[in-house]
Amino acid sequence: MSITPTPEFPGAQPEPKVRYSEPPPAPGPANWFQPLVIGMLVILAVAQGLVFYQLHELNTARGLIENQITLLKESGQKLEHRVEVGEERAASNHNSLKGELMVTREKLGMTERDLSRARALAQQLSEEQKHAAAQIGQVGQQVSSLREESTAKIGAVAGEVTSAKTDIATTRKDLEQTKVQLMTAIGDITKANTLIARNHDELLELRRRGERNYLEFDLGKEKQPRRVGDISLLLKKTDPKKQTYTVEVIAEDSRTEKKDKVAYEPVQFYMGRTRNLYELVVNKIDKDRIKGYLATPK
Repeated sequence: MSITPTPEFPGAQPEPKVRYSEPPPAPGPANWFQPLVIGMLVILAVAQGLVFYQLHELNTARGLIENQITLLKESGQKLEHRVEVGEERAASNHNSLKGELMVTREKLGMTERDLSRARALAQQLSEEQKHAAAQIGQVGQQVSSLREESTAKIGAVAGEVTSAKTDIATTRKDLEQTKVQLMTAIGDITKANTLIARNHDELLELRRRGERNYLEFDLGKEKQPRRVGDISLLLKKTDPKKQTYTVEVIAEDSRTEKKDKVAYEPVQFYMGRTRNLYELVVNKIDKDRIKGYLATPK
């Protein structure tokens, strides 16, 4: 405040005038209050926008949930309808089955006595099955025992088979040796080696080869000749000690005496116009009896 003097009367001293002026604003809270209010308004605006956005999202979610609820209600109604239809069908099937069961019972004449008999029969069958199961168990034990015994026997048989194989191999070797010996026999006419049999088994081997026909004979000392194939034989004499014999061969109206022939010697002679070679082999000489075979061409 300032005082300025103003004169009203001449010569008089003017009275001073008082002037008032506003003091300068003092620094203080008024300087930051306005920005604070503006900041709070901005925050409120942002918060309100977030609220409106969340309300929009909630409304959207609510719409989706309401749609799902509607769909679930429709599905529930359809399911209830299906359940009702199923119950109706089940009731219908139950009634149908019940009716069929009643008809079946009437047809079969099932009574309480029949059911009792059936139960008794079922009980009996169950007991028989248990008994059969027990017997099967015993049979299983017997089978196991037989299996062990069979295994032992098979092992023994295997050993015997091995031994038999060894014997067969030895027999084969002996047969091979026999063949070599047989090939050393020499015919009395051709003077060539010829294969002969010293016993029945060797004769079977010759027959198996199929090179010639073989006729066995057992010839005793008789008055009349014995027919062997297409010839006749007449035994004259034998000497068991020297293993010799004399025989007369009768063929094609001719008689030929084969004198003092020895065992295993191929006695040869020709037959027919084609001069086919026949062989007479004696492999056993007894008193007044000889045994052997006649070999003729195929």
